[in-house]
Amino acid sequence: MRARIGMNVPEVQIIEGEHPLFVIERYDRNKDGDQVKRLHQQDFCQAIGITSDEKYEAEGGPDLEDVYNLMLENVTARKRIESSFRFLDWVCFNLLIGNNDSHAKNLSFLMTDK
Repeated sequence: MRARIGMNVPEVQIIEGEHPLFVIERYDRNKDGDQVKRLHQQDFCQAIGITSDEKYEAEGGPDLEDVYNLMLENVTARKRIESSFRFLDWVCFNLLIGNNDSHAKNLSFLMTDK
């Protein structure tokens, strides 16, 4: 699904009630008929081999260039351009909304047989 701003996002819904819930569809699952299959994912900190204690750049974690290079080195040649644009969209969106939680632990690779 593509959101109104053109970014690839999962389906979401709000369930109203005394304590409203914000429900987000899992992006790491594939439906195959009646079966739901888990896709293996690895966040960028795991891929680099650092702990979640070091996820922030100020604590020794990867900077934006490190994260971008990791992405380039680990996606197929066919997906590099698309992945680069999606990464830059993510960076720009986070800057525009003032998201201070845009670190490497919040980005993941989906491991597929492709």
